[in-house]
Amino acid sequence: MNMSFRTPRTTRGWISLAIVVVVVLIGVWPIIVVFDTNSLLFGVPVLMAWSIAILFITTSAMMIINRITGDTGYGDESDETGDQS
Repeated sequence: MNMSFRTPRTTRGWISLAIVVVVVLIGVWPIIVVFDTNSLLFGVPVLMAWSIAILFITTSAMMIINRITGDTGYGDESDETGDQS
């Protein structure tokens, strides 16, 4: 199998890659240590609140990337018009 690494070719691709890298970096070990305390935030441990925040941040990042790249997730625009040509 021929495997290769492809880099983004457009500015939108680079911005999307940067968003993904930032989201991954804020969810890994060096940042998690900051939130690993014995205090509560909104009635839950701070680390659990951060985990929930990461879920919302990841979802928001995916929505932003879809807007940047123009991918609506509904398929080809020609499908929406109903043309069978």
